[in-house]
Amino acid sequence: MLVAVLACWPARDVPTFEFVAMDDDINLIFNSHLGPPSVERLQWMFTDATYMRRYIPLGWLSFSVVYAWSGLSPVGYHLANVVLHAVNSALVFAVLLALLRRYADGAEHVKRGWLPPAAGLGAAWWALHPFRAETIGWASGLMYAVAGAFALLSVLAYLRSWTVAAPRARRVRWLVGAAVLYTASLLTYPIALGLVGVFLLIDVAE
Repeated sequence: MLVAVLACWPARDVPTFEFVAMDDDINLIFNSHLGPPSVERLQWMFTDATYMRRYIPLGWLSFSVVYAWSGLSPVGYHLANVVLHAVNSALVFAVLLALLRRYADGAEHVKRGWLPPAAGLGAAWWALHPFRAETIGWASGLMYAVAGAFALLSVLAYLRSWTVAAPRARRVRWLVGAAVLYTASLLTYPIALGLVGVFLLIDVAE
């Protein structure tokens, strides 16, 4: 919770921002396909790969969902970005904590009580890093935030598959969940293509 609040504080003025003439015009303002979710729009989202030269049906769906309650007001898109940034910051904390518990817990020089604060510091660094400015302050960056959330959830599910002390079937369900979430991330926006390497590193470090 503290990490999420800390992440939101520097972005507190973002909901007052306007659209910018860099992709916001193409993706949102002049996009004749955009609007509240409907059968016709869903058909376009899941069949088009030329409007942005990428196949991103869940990315378009993210815009469409916000459009349903905000229309072409930039407030809704910016507010959604701030909320997603807080959520992603909490997910980064969860991933770091899971990694620390997996690889550092039990080491002689590591005290268990230090694991959450260490994960919190790492998540705070990620949340406040200037690289986050584009995703938070740019309406079109909404797709990046949604794709990032799916990617982080896929890592958590993958880590969970290694830690579940249960029958093989349950581990398989976590692996399937990780694969589905990773696919959702790529179908939102392909920013997590390199995440396959992270999964391999987790396997090698096992």
